[in-house]
This record gives sequence, structure tokens and C-alpha cells, in this order.
Amino acid sequence: AIWLIILATIAFNGLVLVISASTPGKEIAVLGYIPYVFKSETMRPAIYKNDLVFFTKLDEYTPNEGDIVLYQYENEIYVQKVIEVQGDKCVVDLLYYPQNTKPGSMERTIENKIVYGLYASKSRWLGALIVFANTTVGRFLLLLLPAVLVFFYKQIMSFIRKISSTTEVI
Repeated sequence: AIWLIILATIAFNGLVLVISASTPGKEIAVLGYIPYVFKSETMRPAIYKNDLVFFTKLDEYTPNEGDIVLYQYENEIYVQKVIEVQGDKCVVDLLYYPQNTKPGSMERTIENKIVYGLYASKSRWLGALIVFANTTVGRFLLLLLPAVLVFFYKQIMSFIRKISSTTEVI
């Protein structure tokens, strides 16, 4: 059981490192999906802050109204909803504008060819876990603790056996 926990935390830390190390426009696709931790409230209720969102990696995009797309524009990454299709271009906008922001101010017309991801699904708990794993406490619990378990496995198991045998005698 301890080895399963150790292997699971190591695999999870690998995923966190891959997602954290990706740079705008160079997100890493895993099995044809681009994992992306969403950092704002601008796409709610479809996507909330800290959700881990999976986008299908696209080589070519044919737009449909209502699609939520991932694209790069002027060296920034955007996630927006397609609200109108115009041939080889589409009009995109946010779903939610925060207070003190003029609705429609982020609406723009983009070329279909700059879209490289199409919303597929999301995970609230995994996104929150990844955000937690990028904190100091999270790194300690998810990286250092499994390492300690690996190095002191025999001593820990000996201690557990000693405690369980002492408990049986009483």
C-alpha cells in the first residue's frame, strides 16, 4: 500500500511539473489533450478558477458557435467561446465579465488557424490539487513525504509491526 501511494505521488508530481513547465503556445499535449489550469473566473459557469481543463489538441480548426477554444493572440493565451462564425475567422468572447469591466470589451475576431485547442472536459478537484501542489506545503506533502517513505520504508514497516504486535498482547 505504501508503494502504491509513493508511485501515485511520483506520477502526480510528474504531471504537475509538466503542466507547470509548459509555456504559452507550447503547452504539452498528453494523449492528444492539452491540460491547462484555468486562472480566472472569466469563463464561468463552464469553467471556474483553478479547474484543470482538457483541450483536444487541434492541427486545424473548423469553428462552431458555442465552442470553447484555446488560442494564442499577441503572445498571450486565451480561452473564449465562439459566438459567431465568419468563414476562415470567428468572433470570440468571454462568458463572464468581472465587476468594473465593460461587457464585450474582450470580444475579438480571430483567424481559425490560431486556435489550437478545443474544450473537451475539466476536473475541479485535480485542478485544485495541482494548484495546492505548487505551494510550499503542497510540495512538502506530495514530494518530500513520499521521498521520506521510500528511504525509511523498512524502519516505518518495522515500527508498524512493533506497534501492532504490542497492541495484540494487551
